[in-house]
Order: sequence, then structure tokens, then C-alpha cells
Amino acid sequence: MSDYSNLIEKYISTLKQDPQSRVFAPLGEIYRKLGLIDKAIAAYEAGLKFNPEYNLGIIGYSSCLIDMGDFKKAYSVLQPLVRSSGDNIKFLKNIAICAENVGDVENALKYYKTILFFNPRDTHATEFVTKYEDLNTTVIKKDVVQFEVDSLESDGLDEWTQLSLVEESNVSVEEGEKDDEDEDESRKADESPFFSHTLVDLYLKQGAKDKALEILEKALELNPEDTRVADRIIEIKAQLTSSTGHDDLMSLFDQKASKIVEVEDDNSEKLKMAYELFLAKIHARANEITLK
Repeated sequence: MSDYSNLIEKYISTLKQDPQSRVFAPLGEIYRKLGLIDKAIAAYEAGLKFNPEYNLGIIGYSSCLIDMGDFKKAYSVLQPLVRSSGDNIKFLKNIAICAENVGDVENALKYYKTILFFNPRDTHATEFVTKYEDLNTTVIKKDVVQFEVDSLESDGLDEWTQLSLVEESNVSVEEGEKDDEDEDESRKADESPFFSHTLVDLYLKQGAKDKALEILEKALELNPEDTRVADRIIEIKAQLTSSTGHDDLMSLFDQKASKIVEVEDDNSEKLKMAYELFLAKIHARANEITLK
């Protein structure tokens, strides 16, 4: 606790001198670890006013919301980071938990699969994927509170000196704040699926080419202009076509070769045993002659 106290004092001192400092994130995480969720949220919300695009701060803030059981708001906080933090395991775990708890099974499945790519031993991710992978699940999308950094209540420097509790506010987009074009772009970004080639690579390593091809074809349907996806589809289809003859022949060759090696090993062992028996008889005969 004393170490935490020193760090808390250090971070608060830094923020007094520079309210825009990013040390609000480790400060908030310390409060969260100590169970001081109210102070943690106050720290994150004050810091995000000055650093609205700081991913680590947003992820830490979402952890506090998850601790409080506010999965809808945490989900809305994390969704804008899908493209920029898709390889951050903490982000993936948080957004997967949120998607699962708000009933967005389809996206939760995608996030948990990606988690398994980075950590195949993740028990919860394995259980979830095993349960929903082959089920015809219908996606249940509940209303999610839209997250806007400008709506966070913060008094700047006083927030750090008083560490007062920040009450939650209903977040909404003010009329006229965005024009129709911005709203369309925002909606497209929200509706775009989370897609990672790493998941395709995972299926290919496991030999599940059909599964990898299925994912790529769905991705191409949603984004026909993605040339990388189109090229990978062509590549995998070519592999599937050419593999029927050559691969089967090589597989048969490997099987035959392994049996030959087994026979050679077996013969070598028998020869070794016969040689040792022969030497033993010679030694026995020599001893008999010496005794006479």
C-alpha cells in the first residue's frame, strides 16, 4: 500500500503541473486495483477530456465500467478502437466480455477467436467458441449507450486535487453536432465487422482451409474492394484444387517411408540382440576352457 501511496502522490503531483499528462491512466489503474472504483472513474474521465484518443486510457476506463457491470457503456467506449487495438489482448478481452454480456454473440465469437490466436490456453474463450462455433445463433443487439468524450464531467485541475465522485450522465449526440455525411460514416464504421487475417492464418495452420475460405468469402461480400482478401481466396482455392493428387501421393509416400524405418529399426534391434548373445556364449566357453 505504501508503494501505491507514493505512486499516487507522484501522479497527482504530475497532473497538477500538467493536467494533460497521460499519467492519469496508471493512476486510474491503481485506484481500480485498490477497489476505489469511484476515484478510478474520476481519474479516467478527467484524463480523457484532454486525451480523448489515448487507447490505453480508454481501455482502462472500460475496465472500470465492466467492474461496475455497465457493459453497454463499456461496449460503446471500446467499439471505436476495433481497428486500432485489434492486437491488444486486454482490449480484446474487454470487448469480448461486453459483447457477450449485451447479447452480441456474433461479434463476441469473433473476438474470442482472436483471443485464442494469441493465447490458445484461454479457458473462457475456448468454452465460448466451443459452445457457439457451430450453432445457428441469432444475434441479439441491445441498445448501447453512445460514448462521447465531450460529455464527461470534469473540472480540469480541481478534479485531481479533490478527487470528487463523478456522477454518470446520460450521453447523447446533440442535434446539429454532426451533419448527415458524418453520421453515415459513423454508422458504416459501427456496422463494419471485426476482421483479422490472423484468424485466417490460424485456421490455415490447423489445416482447416475450408473454414479459412469461408471467413474470407464472407469478408469479401462485405467489402468487395478488398484486394488482399480476394487474392487470398484465389490462393487457397488453388491449393485446394492442386492438393487432391500431389498431397495425397506425398502423404502415402510418408506413410510407406515411416513403415520402412520401423522395419529397419526392428531388424537392427534383433541383430544387436543376436550379437550380444553370441559374445556371451564365447565368454562362457572361454571360462570353461580356463577352468580345465
